[in-house]
Amino acid sequence: MHIVGILPDGRSSGETDTGGVAKEKKEYSEGDIERIGKAKRQAEVALAAIENGGGDARARKLFTNPTNTIAMLRNERAALVAIGQQAVIAPIERSMLIAALDAAAGREKPAKQEPPTLLAKKEKEKLGVMELGLKEGKKEVSDLVVRTLLDTEGLLPWYQKLPEAGQKAFRAVWRGGKFGTAENSTGDFKIGHYLLEHRNEEEALQIANAFAQDPYGTVDALESALLWSSETEDMTMLAFDGATMLASAGEVMDSTAKNILWQVNITEPGEYSLELHGMNKWDLRSAIVFANGKTMQLNRWNQSTDFILYNSTGSSTIEISGIGIPESSHASSGVISLRKIDQTVLGPHLGEATYKNSFTAGVKKPLPGENFEQQVSFGTRMEVMRDLVGIQRFGGGEIEANKPTWIVIHGRESYASASPAIKGTANENNMYRLAEALEEYAKLQQVPQQVLVADWRAFAGANFPVTPIDGITDDLMDVNFGLQGANYIQEVALALHEKLPPLAGSQVNIVTHSWATLVGHDLAGYVISNTGQKVNSFVSLDTAGNSKLLGSNYPVDSVDFRNIAETSWAFEGSIFGSNERSARADITFRISLPLINPTDAHGQVVEVFSDIVNDQTGDRNAPVARHFPLGKLLGENTSPFPWKIDGQAALVPSGYEGIIVTHWSGRNDPKGKKLYEAEYLKYTDPENDQLVDHQQ
Repeated sequence: MHIVGILPDGRSSGETDTGGVAKEKKEYSEGDIERIGKAKRQAEVALAAIENGGGDARARKLFTNPTNTIAMLRNERAALVAIGQQAVIAPIERSMLIAALDAAAGREKPAKQEPPTLLAKKEKEKLGVMELGLKEGKKEVSDLVVRTLLDTEGLLPWYQKLPEAGQKAFRAVWRGGKFGTAENSTGDFKIGHYLLEHRNEEEALQIANAFAQDPYGTVDALESALLWSSETEDMTMLAFDGATMLASAGEVMDSTAKNILWQVNITEPGEYSLELHGMNKWDLRSAIVFANGKTMQLNRWNQSTDFILYNSTGSSTIEISGIGIPESSHASSGVISLRKIDQTVLGPHLGEATYKNSFTAGVKKPLPGENFEQQVSFGTRMEVMRDLVGIQRFGGGEIEANKPTWIVIHGRESYASASPAIKGTANENNMYRLAEALEEYAKLQQVPQQVLVADWRAFAGANFPVTPIDGITDDLMDVNFGLQGANYIQEVALALHEKLPPLAGSQVNIVTHSWATLVGHDLAGYVISNTGQKVNSFVSLDTAGNSKLLGSNYPVDSVDFRNIAETSWAFEGSIFGSNERSARADITFRISLPLINPTDAHGQVVEVFSDIVNDQTGDRNAPVARHFPLGKLLGENTSPFPWKIDGQAALVPSGYEGIIVTHWSGRNDPKGKKLYEAEYLKYTDPENDQLVDHQQ
């Protein structure tokens, strides 16, 4: 009861002497549990005196709002129980006990009442006692105050799940920052406000965990996600690489460090902080800002500057120079902004900008053996897409129009070069081997076919670390698992479609892995819009799971391969694949691999399908490949499959037809990793619904 404030020795908090408390620092330990219980009973008596029309009129006159006071008394009763339990573990100073009770119960505010109540007369003294107690109290007791308060708000279970960094950020802004510290950073305030606005939400826990792992990267990514928009891609106000204003947006640049010039119209004089967000992986260590006659360093941790004072309105040109190129292919959704400083609020919030301009920045790095220099592009999203997204004919040569075509699309980290120079090197990956297998198949067909390899490496690599999937860093499922690159997928598909020659839908066959299943799905959608025809066939290899909590905003629920292809096959074999979306194909098989780490299993799904393709030209009677002739995929072979559609005898997810069991092929890739191949099938017999196990 904040109001009566019964102490364990029987006195009310209003009867204590502030100075005496400061001198005494009297402690209460196990021997005082009985008196704490007595105080609880006294609170109950006081509660009975005023609630439900209690008979003690003198007690009721002490309070200006009996309804609120009843709620406070109930809170204090609960607080006394909690404090009594805590006293068993550690002593509690009397001043800290008062503070805990005041914090738990809340406080009536009758100071303006005339004449003042007894409570109002003692208010100033009581506040002094509470403040003194907080200053003198140990951290453990201060934490008790926080926990008691959180419990009364129904936030304690959620708060206790936050990592230490998240708890610190939350306390920085909760209850007006009363429980913050002088060490709270700008990031603490920004994340703290976000957590406060999303308290008791699961997504807030994910953000807090990411913040604990990578505080600066998490704040930067959230700022970019909140601030970036196509509506503010105003290239008339931006120039890059030191060019003059109104020029060079979307141009491919050379490999030196980059500059950004921003022309902004100041309509409100005041103090501002310049911020540059979304440029994770770009080197900002040497970045210098020149604004309004002031030269300053860009803080590469907070991506912001010291205060910039604008005394008048008008146009201002801001330059950021010395931005270093990422070490690997990458793309960023950049936002340059000015945030007005408001000293009347408690720290900045995420997504605050008085003036802002959005842009996209990307770099495309060659693999050894690829015959081009690195490319860097700044501009609007689609300008940079058209610069850096490409498609090539496997093995070289011109892409031909009106010809049956295989389009191989890589996923998040499986870019496959179309250059033969890659073969036999460490850069010869699973997608290269898949394209090579399809090329060998295409050469033997009566109607000539071509194999194209898509290249969206800059955007597939546009990810930043978030919380590890399993909570453990530096293991098989490591921290570098952000999925922000998926947010570019729809524009990547459009850029690829723009670079294709005229092709009928019936000439297009798309083979995809992981994220590429989403790119390919959208590419097929553009083919349908342009030709009025579905694509001829679609193969999805370990269809992307694509968690929103890891940064992806792609609308995965819209994916259904049956809607965009005349024939669709899906093969799923790791935890990174999606059972639900894999089942949205005409034929779906689970690939059963030995016990290997999930990342390797994700890639081995490609290897197993490549083996099936190779068997089309090598061992056509192979036990698995003979049931998956590519002629069926292309619509040339209409003989029935031996299995029951959506058969469950093989114990597969709903919508699956069976299982492909694998074993080591006896071969290793250039990096020494084992390559697996299909061994035998399990499926449901359509005649009797019994399991067919080819091993038996």
